[in-house]
Amino acid sequence: MKAIETVHSGYKFRSRLEARWAIFFESLHIPYQYEVEGFDLDNAGWYLPDFFFPEGLWNCACNFQSLKNSGDYPPEEWGEIKPRHFTIDHKMEMKMQHLSLHTGHTVSLFCGDPYHQSFCIYRCHRFGGKVIQATFGECYYCHAIAILQIPTHTSYCRHCIYHINNSKGLNEITLKISTQRLDAAYLQARQARFEHNKDNSMKIISNTHKPPQYTLCDGIQGAIERWICGCLAWYSVTPGPAAMQHIHEEAGKAAQHFLLESVHAVQVNIPYLSANAEGPIHFSREISRDTLKAFST
Repeated sequence: MKAIETVHSGYKFRSRLEARWAIFFESLHIPYQYEVEGFDLDNAGWYLPDFFFPEGLWNCACNFQSLKNSGDYPPEEWGEIKPRHFTIDHKMEMKMQHLSLHTGHTVSLFCGDPYHQSFCIYRCHRFGGKVIQATFGECYYCHAIAILQIPTHTSYCRHCIYHINNSKGLNEITLKISTQRLDAAYLQARQARFEHNKDNSMKIISNTHKPPQYTLCDGIQGAIERWICGCLAWYSVTPGPAAMQHIHEEAGKAAQHFLLESVHAVQVNIPYLSANAEGPIHFSREISRDTLKAFST
């Protein structure tokens, strides 16, 4: 039985499942290309990956270019779409490993519908690494979308860890697997409606849910949050969930000051942010536009 081809965004996808994943990627502003190039992988055979992600799958929430400038590994990735009950066997694993070795890019295999727990991701990191299971997460600090390994559900945002490490900061940032933005993207992909074309292919006729868009203020707020966490790390202070909520709120206020008042610097005051053996820890520092720029570009 052959899947019905689906037309969307100028591409003719081989199945509706591939089109739903394309909608998911688009809703999160993850650039992709479809069936760009096939490969002869020697003993692994011929392979035509479904998707190519020229900017990867992790730096797609804000227009930050710092990772590309940091000399980190190339962000490009390959993606393959399979049904929910697809079983990854030795042949598929070997293809993924050979493709990563041949191109130097990570390969991700998406199995199932893009909807909460209805899918899983198998990833083979570049240079033919071990295939691991993963899912999507959103960074608490900068709202970047990233891939995190499961079942731990804990990882770090590569954008934030670059900035925070440069400021002697945190070693790990938790990514949330259920957020307003991710949930809206899942719904948009899941609830897309289709109709027949004259050539018996399908085309998408409507999408109902739109993920929230992040503004300049959100980007400034994320930069201020990273700066605060970097400052705290100098004193070996790792803020807990309650402290992070206070940081998030105060960073939002400071971001509004930068935007609405066109000031050169903003004072950030967070009383009783945390505590240690010596007593309560208060945060009171001034952040300038120059410092802000260093944490957001």
